[in-house]
Amino acid sequence: MPMNVIILGAGEVGCNLSQKLSKDNHNIIVIDQNKEKLEHLEEICDVQTIEGNAADLSILKQADIENTHLLLAVTNNDEVNMLSCLLAKNLTSLTTVARLKKEFYFQATKTFYRNKLGLDLIVCPEIIAGLEITYHVGESGASAVETLADGHIEIKKIKVDKTFRYLNSPLNKIHLPRNILIGAIIRNNEILIPSGNDKILENDELFIIGETLAIENLEQTLGMKILNWFFQRHQSAFILGGGRIGRIVAKMLAMRKFNIKLLEEDPQKSKKIAQELPGVLVLCEDGTDYEFLHEENLESADFFIATSNEDETNVMASLLAKDMGVKNIITVVHRPGYKNVLERLGISNVINPRLNTTRVILEFIKNRNILVHPLQDYNKAQVLEIYTDDHFPLKGKTLKEIQFPDGTLVCAILRGESVFVPKGEDALEAGDVVILITLPQNIEAIRKMLC
Repeated sequence: MPMNVIILGAGEVGCNLSQKLSKDNHNIIVIDQNKEKLEHLEEICDVQTIEGNAADLSILKQADIENTHLLLAVTNNDEVNMLSCLLAKNLTSLTTVARLKKEFYFQATKTFYRNKLGLDLIVCPEIIAGLEITYHVGESGASAVETLADGHIEIKKIKVDKTFRYLNSPLNKIHLPRNILIGAIIRNNEILIPSGNDKILENDELFIIGETLAIENLEQTLGMKILNWFFQRHQSAFILGGGRIGRIVAKMLAMRKFNIKLLEEDPQKSKKIAQELPGVLVLCEDGTDYEFLHEENLESADFFIATSNEDETNVMASLLAKDMGVKNIITVVHRPGYKNVLERLGISNVINPRLNTTRVILEFIKNRNILVHPLQDYNKAQVLEIYTDDHFPLKGKTLKEIQFPDGTLVCAILRGESVFVPKGEDALEAGDVVILITLPQNIEAIRKMLC
């Protein structure tokens, strides 16, 4: 069904969203102060445009905000994005998405912004890119299967062998921390969404979901070495760039016991990062200096990750790393054309923060306020990341009152900054991020429950 959509900002993200949504026959109005960008947008896709300030109430009314279903605030100005969403929510009932970049907005709980400022989804290109890089590292044989809720929640896979402390035990007899749950079991290549009476058998593959730090320390709880998770030796990574993306990746990999060298040329910035990330070796050096990289033994590193703010620096450093024999290279670029060039040069893991942001927003729209993740490469189960607000139809209901379809398990809730595994008497609140695992045939029924 076509929606009335207002997009604030005609930059790369706004342009990509306009092209994708207009092809799906939605009614699009784009607001921006740059006349040339708006004229270009009108040439390449079927949209209406309004020149003006996106935070101006009269401009929003000119765009018929009262009859709009979806507001996508993706300008380069955080305050404009937040104010426009707040104004829109006070005028009508609609879904809002805001792009935010400044770090101090993420130091407080995002629940505050979702509840008080009317932001249904907050996206940060740098956080999305950092988590995407972490996922690529996981695909290359490292720890994480999936990272959810802006890094607060993780899913990990373990394989059960004879040493497993809880072999042949039912799940309700396993004593895990309250912020960890066994959410799914792969047995004989079939997916099982378990109940408390299901037992763990040898050769089962368990998907464990919970608060990130608790998941990373789970080895001691289970009393075993975890296959495809903890390694015989610590893996190593060189990270180029001490910006937001580089620091996010360094923090996530340090939690997984990686040996990390982070290269940042700016002396003051490198000193600050060293204080912020005590488990990371921060080097104030040029990441494109071949002699220096050789002296630091880059050729023996498991990963080279280029995250600086300069595309050319990232490309050059990545080519140097490839020439020195690094097998796993991940490169951040902001210009779309560089991705194809790098792939032709043999560097396949290329991250474009703005394109990834577009993908996340489109997925959120398509799935009606839900982000859907396949459970690793098992398409027989899906992980749903559900964002609640004041209008959430299940708000205030306890889990035992909610009749989710069979084969569905509510695994974790992020409330504020705390992650917990809910019980039947726990009620859903506005601002929660709810993580559940379900079978693919249940997704449409769950979507209808949440409308």
